[in-house]
Order: sequence, then structure tokens, then C-alpha cells
Amino acid sequence: MVTKDEAARTLAGLRYEGGDGVTHVYRLVGAAEDDPDEPIKLLNDSESREPIGFHPLGFRPMPALGVPYRYILLVVSPGELVDIRGGRLELPRGWKLGEEFPRPAFEPEPDDAAADEWADEPEPV
Repeated sequence: MVTKDEAARTLAGLRYEGGDGVTHVYRLVGAAEDDPDEPIKLLNDSESREPIGFHPLGFRPMPALGVPYRYILLVVSPGELVDIRGGRLELPRGWKLGEEFPRPAFEPEPDDAAADEWADEPEPV
């Protein structure tokens, strides 16, 4: 079984691959991280994003891509990320910045079925 940490790394790689202007991807951590039903939470900044505030987006598991867990994505502008790092902007729900995932050295090509699954619409969180 894929661990949540492995799935989070996979998701981070997919964000770098498919995210418009993504320069940083972080794991977000909360009080219930040890709960197996707690979704993976990621934050990424995007150079194409305006600083308009942020709202978590929830997604279903993507087993075909190695992500058998629900996950939440928070996309922020580079300026908002600076403010989060500097403690001037709070993350929702008491979440904190965790590990920063480095950009992968190579980006695997997903198969067509997995690419279709990645295109799922977000769910309300």
C-alpha cells in the first residue's frame, strides 16, 4: 500500500508538472495527520496567481496515479507565500507549512486514463 508520504510526493511532482507557474510545493500539516482518513494537504504558489486570497479545494483519490487518498490543494500567489512564511498571513484551519517538496529531476508521462483522472473537478472542502 502506498503511504500518505509517498502519495504526497507523487502529488507534488504532478503539481510541478501540470501547475501553471508553480515554483514551490509544500505539505500542509494539521492536528489530525495521524488519522488515516485525514486528507493529504498541499500548498503551492503559482506565478500566474493574483493575490486574491485562497480557498482549499478537495479532490478524490487517484489510484491510477499512485494517490489512493483524498487530498486538499491550496494555491497561493508568490506574495501570499512570502506572507505565510513570514507569519503575516494565516493558513486556514490551523494548518502549518510542512516539508517543501523539491522539483523532480524528471517528470514521468502519465498514461491516458490517469491523465483523465487528474482532470477531475475539485470537490467542496
